[in-house]
Amino acid sequence: MYTLKDFLSLKQLHNAQIIYIPDDLSEIEINYISAIEPPVEDFVRENELVLSSALGCTENDEDFLNFVKEIQSCRPAALALSFKPESKPVPICVSEFAKKSGLPIIRLPWKQRFAEIIELVLSGIKSAKNTVKIEYENIQKNLLNLFLSEKPINDAIILISHSFNVSVEIYGRLNKIKASEIINKCDLKAQPLYFSEIKVNGYLYGYIKFMSEDKMPKIEINSSLIESCICLPLSLWFNKEDVVSLTELRIKNDYVLRLSGGSAEMDILDREGKKLGFNISLPYTAIVFKALLNGENSSITNFFNDSELIEGLILNESGLKGIKTLITSKDGIFIMYVQSQNISKIDKFIECIDCVLYDKFPKYKFFWGIGEIPSPPLDFSSQYKKALMALEQCICSNIENRKLTYKQSRLTSVIYQTASNSDLKNQALQVINKITKNDTENTSGMNLILTLSTFLKCGRNSSLAARELHLHRQSLLYRLNKIEQLTDFSLSNTDDLFLLEFYLRILSKY
Repeated sequence: MYTLKDFLSLKQLHNAQIIYIPDDLSEIEINYISAIEPPVEDFVRENELVLSSALGCTENDEDFLNFVKEIQSCRPAALALSFKPESKPVPICVSEFAKKSGLPIIRLPWKQRFAEIIELVLSGIKSAKNTVKIEYENIQKNLLNLFLSEKPINDAIILISHSFNVSVEIYGRLNKIKASEIINKCDLKAQPLYFSEIKVNGYLYGYIKFMSEDKMPKIEINSSLIESCICLPLSLWFNKEDVVSLTELRIKNDYVLRLSGGSAEMDILDREGKKLGFNISLPYTAIVFKALLNGENSSITNFFNDSELIEGLILNESGLKGIKTLITSKDGIFIMYVQSQNISKIDKFIECIDCVLYDKFPKYKFFWGIGEIPSPPLDFSSQYKKALMALEQCICSNIENRKLTYKQSRLTSVIYQTASNSDLKNQALQVINKITKNDTENTSGMNLILTLSTFLKCGRNSSLAARELHLHRQSLLYRLNKIEQLTDFSLSNTDDLFLLEFYLRILSKY
């Protein structure tokens, strides 16, 4: 890069007067140069060398200082002044402000032409950029040689790190470190000097990060040159790995599709599964899921060509949780077999995956269908069909937690079908509205619908329901009595209890 040190080394400046300059001039970069006179406004760019004769300001120290302050607020590289008479010094208040603010100020001889200075500086900037470009092209050439020599990606990171004299880390698409070269452990605690995607033609391969705690890179960091000369060659290693991973993934995907399809014999699938690292004699629960955009019945794969990323995220999470998982996708629906019979563990696993997917695809809602808890003999095809049935019912019924088991779906299916009957729905509204439209329900803070729903879910156990609602048991009994008065239903009558639960369900209030 072209710096203030390079500028002050010009022979044309040997008669220049230094008003103030910091100790290390090599770190002050000059990207632009221009001649500016008051008013400054927004005409000065960051890292710009400003030439000025301070027109109209030299007769009044306060005006001069205000002009310099305006220049400094734009964060220029330096200010070079030239004004008459040459015998008139730069005001003390200006030189003191320069020291306090760290603004380099140089006074040029009056006879020094600004045009000549501008020409020399622009030539220097161009030359520095060409030098930087050559350095990047050399790194690119060396990276390509490493790849063609079939060297590992770690060798590439070592080359980049030593070329820039900074610590470097690269990550895969799932933010897992693939390779790193740490020059100083303290660098890990420092703010990154540079962080960017390794992306080619819109396809994200991973990320690269440069770190250094106390020193500037040996080579100027240039985003566009990093993209073309470093990220592009690095993508070759990623692409090579992706080809291998994609081949393995397709073999496993095909295997899962055959499991769910039920067309192949189990002994053949068992042998193939063991080669792929799966023991299908162990219990696997079927889970299927789909993503909907803004409530529309449209799969995420219609909007993103990213099923591999989704599968990768889930397999990564499975590995972290120690849960063996088979996964594939077909027609916008993802099919999973999870090695577990514990419904609580499966629930937590789905909640965790749902959060991970939502972070990546925040515009989408993911709906889940879960098959029956497996028991021998295992029927993977039947499991898949039951999970799919649960998913379809979950989407149709718009279940609040977007998750439904096959066992739950049978009841939900009945509720969903009866909810479309207008006579039944009106009958339900006549009873439930007596609660929801009552002043007690709306103004006194007693949520009687929640009270009734919780009481029914707790198997009509008032003590358990009171704990769930964080109420004293007597308060709960008071509310239940209020419900009986409003509805004219008895909560000790099984027929009335059945109807109340049925009404709540078809009105989606259970």
